[in-house]
Amino acid sequence: MKREYKTIKLKVIDQPKDARTPAQIEAVNLEREEREEEENSVKLDRNQVAARVADIRRLLEIFGERLDAVRFDIITHDMPPSLDHGNQVCSNDLVDMLNPVIRLYQERCEKRLPDCEDAESDLNHLKWYTADAGFMIGVLAGAIFAGASQREIDRMERGLVHATASRRWQCKE
Repeated sequence: MKREYKTIKLKVIDQPKDARTPAQIEAVNLEREEREEEENSVKLDRNQVAARVADIRRLLEIFGERLDAVRFDIITHDMPPSLDHGNQVCSNDLVDMLNPVIRLYQERCEKRLPDCEDAESDLNHLKWYTADAGFMIGVLAGAIFAGASQREIDRMERGLVHATASRRWQCKE
């Protein structure tokens, strides 16, 4: 049996030329350089990172002390006194402390978005939810990587499930 082959005709299509003017190209390049300079201006050196990590550690240790104390004042109709402090720090704040470039990117996006009523709110929620989820996963990962017992990891997993399910803005009731 003889095979038949079809002949396919292909045509080379010219790539469209860049429709931008030299002035527009120069403006884009200038903006790119300004963005890079701006990013470099907020980047941290090793000593600054070390200082900020030490600050974050102190904050996390304070949170740990609050958690240790909550066992003794959990029976209440209000916020347990050990957790009711005015100077609350959230995961977003920790992210900004460790990596200020993230806040820069967020601010850039806010400036570039059209005057949409919800755009800034969506960006803030995106950043906060990402930081919060990353922190929670990091707590569980820390227990696993530190060699915690299976019982402790199971307890941490149950805590993560409860904490996540308790977030009414994230989970259905």
